[in-house]
Amino acid sequence: MTRKLITILSLSAFVLVAAPLAAYSKMKKEQAQVEASKVAAAQDGSEIPLDPYFKDLQWKARVLVITGDYRDSRTKRQIDELRKNIDGLKSRNVAVIRFVTDSIYEMEEFSDYGFRDWYDMNAHQQRFVESSIGADNNVFSVVLIGKDGAKKSHWVLDEIEGREADIITLGEIFAAIDSMPMAEREKAARENKK
Repeated sequence: MTRKLITILSLSAFVLVAAPLAAYSKMKKEQAQVEASKVAAAQDGSEIPLDPYFKDLQWKARVLVITGDYRDSRTKRQIDELRKNIDGLKSRNVAVIRFVTDSIYEMEEFSDYGFRDWYDMNAHQQRFVESSIGADNNVFSVVLIGKDGAKKSHWVLDEIEGREADIITLGEIFAAIDSMPMAEREKAARENKK
């Protein structure tokens, strides 16, 4: 009886250790694939694809990620700026994602594409997402990712010299989206339906 109990406990311990290791191995493999595609993209001059972190939204929505500390007033003003034209965001199929400290989540007042929220991330998980989007989650910035999964724009206002506005205007966001070839085709298709 004691041997059976020891065997069961050993197997249980193995499963508890093996599952996280398998998930970690899968994550590392995906990171290696992304790095390889980034190198290939840099060599041929094409857009750099993002880590598969946003793969659930790929081809369904453009992703607008807002990073920055809760105490940074620019974050609140950026969200207030987006509230000025929620219909414009929705018509452009934009999923608004907030990434701060140990959480990343879809802001449902702007969009509802079923993005899988992630709370209570450890430091390694935070770095993984930061490397996926190329942004520090504690520094205010706005990252725009196209439906194809490639990063289209990354605004880090502390790095833009001579800029008067301290947030990204809807005009800038919409101009970046509307200049994308896929967005131009979507607009033409909507106009042809009228």
